[in-house]
Parts: sequence; C-alpha cells; structure tokens
Amino acid sequence: MASLGAAVAIVLGGGSLAVKYATSTGSAGSTPSAQHPEPPPAAVAGEQCAAESPGDAAGSTIRVCFRRAGNTVYMVAYAKADPATAADVYLWLKDGSGTAAVYPANGQAVSWTGVPLESSAEVRKETPVNQSLVRGTTYNVSLAVKPAGGPAPNIRNHAVDGRQIQFTY
Repeated sequence: MASLGAAVAIVLGGGSLAVKYATSTGSAGSTPSAQHPEPPPAAVAGEQCAAESPGDAAGSTIRVCFRRAGNTVYMVAYAKADPATAADVYLWLKDGSGTAAVYPANGQAVSWTGVPLESSAEVRKETPVNQSLVRGTTYNVSLAVKPAGGPAPNIRNHAVDGRQIQFTY
C-alpha cells in the first residue's frame, strides 16, 4: 500500500489564515527505516493543532487539534507511545474560560478505550461536536490520554483541562 506524507505551512497575511499542504506518495510496499521513518498521518484540510505534549499513559506523546467543515467543528486527537502501550483517549469541549464542559452535555468525555499506541504509527481519533455552537464564542478542545482501564477524567470539574487548543467559532 502506498504511504502518504504531508507538509503543512500556515501563512498569515492581510488578516486571513491560509493552510497549505504538500503531499507526497511513497512507493507501494515500502517499509519505514531508522533514516526514513513512516510519516505521521496526513493532515486533514483545515486542521489546526497544539504542540505535542506528554500524555498520562506511559511514554505517550499527544496533540490536540480541531477542524471546521461548514458549521461542524471536529475535535481531533493524535497519540503515539514509546514503548508501545494501550491507552484510553478522551476528547471534550470546554467554554473559553476553561471553567465549564460544553460538550458532551452528559458530562462524560467522548472516549476510545484500549487504543494500542506505538512509536512507529501515530493514532488519529476524530469526533464531531454534535451540538449547536454560538458564533463569535471561544471554546477549548480538551484531550486526555490515560493508561488503559484507569478512571476517566471528570470533565465537570473545572480544574480538569487535559491538553487544550482554543478556537473561536
């Protein structure tokens, strides 16, 4: 199978934001090596991410992202780990002040449990915010990656943030 790689450049100018992507296609059947590691998953058009940071699962590295398609906002998580481990991945949306969970309304983060994480392939998880958002309002996408089988984050606790990226709808 061919592998896809992507390079991203964000260009600011004249009050607008443009995200440019350059992609390349590898040869079929290629395998990663120490000098040419497998590239991370291809960026999705319009996706914006915070810097990598450590997750709570042993050896994990995570990035929290969001993207907008029309009126729908998608919360996105990237995770990998070295050494390989299983983890639970949680995404939720908080208000701009970071004091109240906005989505999901049931007070429990969107979750994927027992996700296998490796160093050679970054895992990507995405979920839409299935709730009306208010135009001009600031929100924070929150991500937590915890050891598999452990307690879920209490997103109703204003002090529980996870890793965040902020956007204005």
